[in-house]
Amino acid sequence: MKIKTHPFALLPLVLAAACTSTDTAEAPPPVAAPDPAPVVAAVEPEPAAPPVEAAPAPAAEETSADGLPAARGIVDAFVDKTKIRKKLEESSSFYLTGNFEMVGMGMAGPMDVFQAKPNKMYFNMTMEGMGEVETGYDGNVGWQIHPMMGASVKEGIELYQLMMQADYYLPLKRAEDYVSMETVGREDFEGQECWVIECVRKPAEGIDAEETEKVRTFREYYSVETGLLVGTTGTQVSEMGEMDVKTVMSEYEEVEGQLMARKNSMEIMGMIFEMTFESVEYDTVEDEVFALPKQIQALVDDTEG
Repeated sequence: MKIKTHPFALLPLVLAAACTSTDTAEAPPPVAAPDPAPVVAAVEPEPAAPPVEAAPAPAAEETSADGLPAARGIVDAFVDKTKIRKKLEESSSFYLTGNFEMVGMGMAGPMDVFQAKPNKMYFNMTMEGMGEVETGYDGNVGWQIHPMMGASVKEGIELYQLMMQADYYLPLKRAEDYVSMETVGREDFEGQECWVIECVRKPAEGIDAEETEKVRTFREYYSVETGLLVGTTGTQVSEMGEMDVKTVMSEYEEVEGQLMARKNSMEIMGMIFEMTFESVEYDTVEDEVFALPKQIQALVDDTEG
């Protein structure tokens, strides 16, 4: 069974790195996505999940003064329906394997995602004809190793993006992590009538709040009918500058007692980036996965020296 997990937390800044590579170099001839060597056992096929039930109408106390359902109620209903809170609270780490494809660009390959509490992350993707892109955050240092751009330690807005996406509890939208969450309307998103929530995440200590304001502010779209998250829109920053990012989630199904979006597609700079995960494993990630590579440690040592 191919799955997606934590779709709204999955690393759009890594996609920005892939876009940088396609913008600064001639793309290789179209190739088919290779079958990655299995690292963990794939999830056994399960019977098709029953249709997703319609979302209940918000209670009166969960409705704002302008008649729209309160953002907190919409998010909590989604978290309860998908049962993701229980999974995050009971686990200490997760490891995902899968494939990515830049649609129509002839670029595809395997990818791995590792995360651990409270805020550690390591991500790698191998692009045919180009090599491996690695990105990580060890709870203190954010970094990237790119086959064309070399090794770099992230600062400022790019560091903030890594810190935000490394948050193990990001899908829960914990109140203490946000300046505000507000339901700003009801509109069509990818053919579905959705509640629109604008989220503003709190700035990080030591990083200019004004500089990160755009990437801290994003919108989420929840289906009025089912209560499920349909997509997000926001801004990401890379070496190429600011980029609008649109993410679409679909094909929700139940996997190991958890409701997950099976398909996750990002649109950035006119390109479509699709990710499909093949397997998921909880509580098996060793801490050394997040250790800084030698090239990155050398850069950190030079800075501190």
